[in-house]
Order: sequence, then structure tokens, then C-alpha cells
Amino acid sequence: MSDINFTQLPKAVSVLKLLANPDRLKIVCALERQALNVGEIAALTNILQPTLSQQLGILRQSGLLSTKKQGKFVYYQLADDKVMRLIGSLHELYCQL
Repeated sequence: MSDINFTQLPKAVSVLKLLANPDRLKIVCALERQALNVGEIAALTNILQPTLSQQLGILRQSGLLSTKKQGKFVYYQLADDKVMRLIGSLHELYCQL
């Protein structure tokens, strides 16, 4: 049996707790392939603006999302490659038709 390194376990638990919220999971899934602005995320996820803003703030503060400003729009994107891969796996396992 190989040795298992549990040093990253707290980070994994933190990410999974963040993604356990349905609205946050929808947001992260919407951002899997491209950066989007708030209006685009709202249209894709059907999350109301106040809730969306709150959840985007939580995801950004946690380091899962980053932003870039283009003109008058702020675009959100996944900031963590590990989260990108995790969402890709979840999409493949649960979202394929």
C-alpha cells in the first residue's frame, strides 16, 4: 500500500464545503469554460442579482475566482486549476446527456 499525504486535506475540505452550496456550484460550473460577467452568469444560472453578488464575493474571497475588468464590465473566471479539473470531472460524471 502506498503512503498517502494528507497535508492538503484541509484545503480539499474547504473547497468541497464551498461547492456544497447549490448556487456556488452553479456559478463555478458556468465558469468552467470561459470568463463571464455578472449578467451572463445570472442568465445562465437563474440566480437573482443579490444572491449572485453575495456568492461571487464568497468565491472570490476564498480564492476560487478571480476578476478582470474589460471596459465597464467585470469578468469572473476560475482562479484555481485544481478546481477547474474538479468541475470538469463533476461535469463529465453528472452532466453528460
